[in-house]
Amino acid sequence: MSFGNNIPLIGTDKIKLMLKNASMRLEQKIGSIDIKTLEIDERYAERYLLPRIRNREYWLSKYEQHLFWALSLDPIKGIPLNRLRLIDHGAGTGFLGLLAKEVGIGEVICNDIDEKFLQLTREIGRAIGVSHDHYILSDYGGLIAYLRKNMQAPTLFVSADVLEHIYDIDGFLNCLSSLSHESIGVVMSSGANYLNIKYLVNVIPKQIKEEKKWRLLRKNIILDVVPAIEHSDLEYLIKRTRGLMKDEIEILCANWAGDGEVYRKKKRANDFDPYGTNTCDPMNGWWAEHFLNPSVLVTILREAGFDSNIIFGEYNTHHKSAGKRFLAKTINRTINTIGNCALPFASYYAMVASKNGRQ
Repeated sequence: MSFGNNIPLIGTDKIKLMLKNASMRLEQKIGSIDIKTLEIDERYAERYLLPRIRNREYWLSKYEQHLFWALSLDPIKGIPLNRLRLIDHGAGTGFLGLLAKEVGIGEVICNDIDEKFLQLTREIGRAIGVSHDHYILSDYGGLIAYLRKNMQAPTLFVSADVLEHIYDIDGFLNCLSSLSHESIGVVMSSGANYLNIKYLVNVIPKQIKEEKKWRLLRKNIILDVVPAIEHSDLEYLIKRTRGLMKDEIEILCANWAGDGEVYRKKKRANDFDPYGTNTCDPMNGWWAEHFLNPSVLVTILREAGFDSNIIFGEYNTHHKSAGKRFLAKTINRTINTIGNCALPFASYYAMVASKNGRQ
């Protein structure tokens, strides 16, 4: 079975204590930040950083859990912290990587596709005296190329709430095995839980709203390639190209114009679309909360040589409201009790995987 919160871990009490202490120290440091002194984009400060700072106790507890899973993996837990090299993938505000540095991980690499996020993480590090060691502006292909050229292989690859936004998740998962020929641990989580009713009620209308915009972009891309297309064929191609980027749409339409056939490469993870609402921006490949099947993700990683599993994430128990705290704790107990059937109740799921290096 690919699911479960009861992965056998040995000697984890010390790891938990170190992370808890580091989280408490970092919480105080982040709380002391004067936003006005940071040289960052004002919109990013308002939209991303301030909400994280206000709710830092919750976010740090979540990242604490991610790092606990990573440091408890069998190939990793025997390596001294100062010899570990961690990639904070899709870093955003960088809190996860900063916690990794605070707990003593030797080298932490901040990776994001948005320069404004990299600048934000640099400024936070400068303000609190704890910072990432490297900053890489690139998607995963560029990240792999950079790592091969400039430094040794990473030991840990960790991200939170990034999985659902990666354009080609099949290609990405297959590339993970090329990050290192040594032992490596991977922890990646996603809040895009396709079985959580509360989440679906909120997200599916947003997907539908985004699709109204993005179908118009696909329409214009198609018309640029096949300007004399019939209306019925145009609508057909608009539908068939949902979830593709501009260059792929252009190739598909050119082939269709040549022989009337639609050639679209099948992908196990990307093609999963339980409600017919998965959609992405054709200009940059950004998914509107891509629903993925966790068991498929695990299977792809296992085929790539990883020992992999899915763990269910718990709800925020740091609410000011006593009622919300009680409800969250009750649901969390349920998640941990029912095991493999807990996905519909989970706040998020995390893909936890490891691969032993050359013997």
